[in-house]
Amino acid sequence: MELVHRLDLGEPSTVCDLFTPDGVWEWPYDQQRIEGREALREHFGSRPVDQLSRRMCTNTLATVDSPDIASAITYFATYRVDGYDSARDLRSGRAGLAGRLVGDQRTES
Repeated sequence: MELVHRLDLGEPSTVCDLFTPDGVWEWPYDQQRIEGREALREHFGSRPVDQLSRRMCTNTLATVDSPDIASAITYFATYRVDGYDSARDLRSGRAGLAGRLVGDQRTES
């Protein structure tokens, strides 16, 4: 999930580069819709610098509709810390508040 990696650990404004020029991000529950790469760049890049977020994704389903069209759906659980200060939180022992787990899964026959 490159999108989640960019949002949480990279440069959020670059999420727009994962979309087509006319790409859309929408929240069906409140009818919010952001359309177009530049609008997406502005939206994702506007997160306050002291806001730390980590997301967990589940039940991802990607559907290839044709050679040129695909869609995907996933469910996010977002954990967020407002007022995050990495230097202060390192000194106070809160650095692991929104950590990172790196690993892999292997299936053996």
